[in-house]
Amino acid sequence: MTPEEIIRADADERELDHEPIFKTISHWIDKGEAVAFHEGNSVLLVKKIGEKEAELHLFTTDKPLALVKAVIKFIERIRDTNLEYVYGKADKDHIIEMLKMLDIPVMDSDKEQYNWKAKVE
Repeated sequence: MTPEEIIRADADERELDHEPIFKTISHWIDKGEAVAFHEGNSVLLVKKIGEKEAELHLFTTDKPLALVKAVIKFIERIRDTNLEYVYGKADKDHIIEMLKMLDIPVMDSDKEQYNWKAKVE
C-alpha cells in the first residue's frame, strides 16, 4: 500500500475524515516541520515540537507481527536523529505495551496534549 492508502484506511478504521489529516500532514511536510517514514503497511509521521523533541503519529493497517517489525525500523530511524524525547497520544493501549516490550522507556507525558513520552536511547 502507498502511504496515502495507509493513512486513508487507518482514518476510515477510526471513523475520521481523512481529508483534514492529509491537509495537515502536507502542510507540516511542506514547511519542513515533519517527515514521514514508511515501512510495510505502516506510516510514522514525526513532527518537531522542540529543539530535541517530536510528536509521533502512527498510521497502520499492519497485522500485529508486521507492525512490530515496522516499529522496530521506525525506532532505528528515530535513534539516528538528534531527538531526545518523542511524544504521542495513543488511543490504543497496545501500542504503548508494544513499545515497553521493545524496551523503550515509555512514561507519562509532561506535556498536557500527549498521554505518553519516551526517551530516545
